[in-house]
Amino acid sequence: MKRERDDMPIDPDAPPSEEELAQAAELRLALEDPSRASEEAELARALSLAHAPHEIPQSVHSAIIAKNVEKMAAKSAPRGRVIRVAFGAGAAALALAAAILIWIRTNDLTPSTAPMTAPAPVLLQARSTSPLFDAPFDAQSTSARIDRIAMARSDDLRENMYASWGVK
Repeated sequence: MKRERDDMPIDPDAPPSEEELAQAAELRLALEDPSRASEEAELARALSLAHAPHEIPQSVHSAIIAKNVEKMAAKSAPRGRVIRVAFGAGAAALALAAAILIWIRTNDLTPSTAPMTAPAPVLLQARSTSPLFDAPFDAQSTSARIDRIAMARSDDLRENMYASWGVK
């Protein structure tokens, strides 16, 4: 099966064929007369208008504006304002009731019913790693050094957690 493009000459400087000349004449006529239907002419017209659009008649422009103004007027008509006010008033009343309830509950607590607060636990303070080592650091034992620091810090964390929970 032979394709159409296989029959085309390879030389771009070759003279145009009769078919190409006929297609060019048809395109030229379609571009001159907008009433003629041509897919290539429609594309060329669209590209031309995208690059340099023409002014539209004043009557068409006025009709477009009037149509859009009507749409905007319909959208901005007041509606649902009563519902918004009702929900706002309901939310305000609910917030006021919650505030009064909290105020009554906090003033109602007597010393006998007041919650007991535990004394703050004594936590271990952060410290230097100097006491963990007897000799200066050497480059070969960095992993062991980090392990000793991590173990000491995890012990401190565990002690602090137990102290904060009240466990002795």
